[in-house]
Amino acid sequence: MIGALSCPGTSGVALWSMAVSRDEVAWVLYQDGRLFKASTADASCQATSYTTQSSSFTRFGMGFALEGPGSTHESLYVASSVGAGLAKIDPSTFALTPVGAFGGLSTTDAELTGSGDGRLFGLFTQTKPVTLGAIDQATANVSSAYQFPGLDLGVGWAMASWGGRFWIFTAPKGVSSDVLRFDPSAQKAETAASNLGFVVVGAGVSTCAPIGP
Repeated sequence: MIGALSCPGTSGVALWSMAVSRDEVAWVLYQDGRLFKASTADASCQATSYTTQSSSFTRFGMGFALEGPGSTHESLYVASSVGAGLAKIDPSTFALTPVGAFGGLSTTDAELTGSGDGRLFGLFTQTKPVTLGAIDQATANVSSAYQFPGLDLGVGWAMASWGGRFWIFTAPKGVSSDVLRFDPSAQKAETAASNLGFVVVGAGVSTCAPIGP
């Protein structure tokens, strides 16, 4: 544990999602649409100048992704919680640029993660069954989808990519999260941890993270 988040003016407002940038900062979104930066060293928190620029992107899943293999420039990609698809936020200006509706899936919600080789992935939580797919950053088309039959997300969920695997947090019992580890090369999902003792609603990983085990 790093510490308790206490972002300014958020008393009584629940967290919605989280992503981590290359400079080791956790970007956290609250349910009222405010975006903050939190230290991954001590959990101290500061407001950003981001303002909701579209009612379709008040709440969103999010993940940083590189602008292509070999790039060191990243954007914060966001997935609308009400079916408006994919957009990206410039970390410098906080401008939101829509990309488009997700192609290939009929869905209204997703959690996102980037990987060290410049790709973007989404865990699509409103599909039946829950589906993980690669997302084209330019078009929002979804490919290489893998389904998790019977996966119960519960009251909170999150997803991140690290070491060539995906780590999916679920809370089917409502009071504590479990962790599912998915190896895409083996097409194998297995339980990595159970009953963490708290519910995880956001997970993030830097785009500097390793892409292999």
